[in-house]
Amino acid sequence: MFSCLSDIKFRFLDFLLFWVSFGISVDQVHAMLLDLYGSLNKLMILPPDFEGETKMKEWIASLLKMVAADELKEQQARQLHFDLESSYTSFMAALPNAGT
Repeated sequence: MFSCLSDIKFRFLDFLLFWVSFGISVDQVHAMLLDLYGSLNKLMILPPDFEGETKMKEWIASLLKMVAADELKEQQARQLHFDLESSYTSFMAALPNAGT
């Protein structure tokens, strides 16, 4: 499960970094974000108030207010990338053997 989340994270972040300058549409990012959120929800080791889950939920809610063809502005894409990076750092710190 952890390697799966890492794989999703790296593919998603690489994807975002590539498209940040070209424009990324809601339909390109929504499905991946839902997958990531779903995977986080399945982990019982994370606290109920896990920051990453909260941020993903907020992003999904924001994307649902837009239409599929809408493009994220560069500022939005960069913020999403930042939120994913900080969520990943928090996720790794929450793992039982994170300090070893």
